[in-house]
Amino acid sequence: MLKYKKSIGAIQMKHLSKLIVLLLGGLLIMVSLGACGEKIPENRTKEQYELEKEFQPLFDFLAEEKKDLSNVKLFSSKIFMMDESTGNKISRSVYLQPDNTGEYIIEQEGQTTEFPVHYHNMKLQYDKEVSQEYDLDVLNLKLEPQFFKKLSVFDDMAKHPGTGMKRIDYDIVDTSKYFNNLKEKYGFKKDCSTNVDVMINSKGHFELILEFSDKGRLLVITNSIMVDLE
Repeated sequence: MLKYKKSIGAIQMKHLSKLIVLLLGGLLIMVSLGACGEKIPENRTKEQYELEKEFQPLFDFLAEEKKDLSNVKLFSSKIFMMDESTGNKISRSVYLQPDNTGEYIIEQEGQTTEFPVHYHNMKLQYDKEVSQEYDLDVLNLKLEPQFFKKLSVFDDMAKHPGTGMKRIDYDIVDTSKYFNNLKEKYGFKKDCSTNVDVMINSKGHFELILEFSDKGRLLVITNSIMVDLE
């Protein structure tokens, strides 16, 4: 009888040991999964965080010191300026192909002028004389991923029901901290109204939009890329 009780006890201990091992194993798996899981930043909702990941091709391009056009189908940069007091409007645009060739287009007072250009060593080479060269600070604009991560999201659109367009509007609380070199160059105050947006117009078409406004004057900078997402 004693031998039988000892056998029962041994079996129970064996089952208990297995149960403990299983529990510990499950706990370790849960810990591992938690460690591997993505942590959502405090200044993002889960939906905003997931939406922002779709803009990664744009963020990668903006972070490049020297823009590698071989990775895009088309790179365009546009500067639009308007003065309400005078009614003056001027638009300057650059369109560059993967082989670093393209066009520089100036639109003013209903007239459009085009110049063939070649992009080399972060500069534009013109085939003929131009009245005003394109702003290389805009063309080569570099924004680190940390720039966007620090900003809160003011508004977003996960998908437009008609066009499929997606958009994130970032909240610039202290405008005097950002883009002061551009503001000074174009005659804007450091604390002028500043907006930063990113857009997906269609599959593979990404845009960064910077907007500065002050006393009836408006400056809009748009840098966009088209990439093959297949």
